[in-house]
Amino acid sequence: MVSGWSSSSAQTRPSHRPAEALSSNGMKRYRRGQLVCLTANEWLKARQLADSYWLYVVWDPTTPNHELIAVPDPGHRLEHLAREVRSVSHIELPAPALR
Repeated sequence: MVSGWSSSSAQTRPSHRPAEALSSNGMKRYRRGQLVCLTANEWLKARQLADSYWLYVVWDPTTPNHELIAVPDPGHRLEHLAREVRSVSHIELPAPALR
């Protein structure tokens, strides 16, 4: 399960709410060690909002060994490690509809 960026949240300190309730800027839930993926918009917001943007990653959220990682200003702190992945997108139209 992946949750995205929330413009309505101003939470910046994870200790004030339980992991399930975090929605600030971006909370991602992954198996430990898995690549963390952000949408292009999430990365743009991380870059624009800088130190007011926090990325929250919950490793193994459904296990007793879950771990919350809070990363302040990931757009700048992790910029040197970021790799853009572009996927090809297209629109398909059914042939009968073209008549």
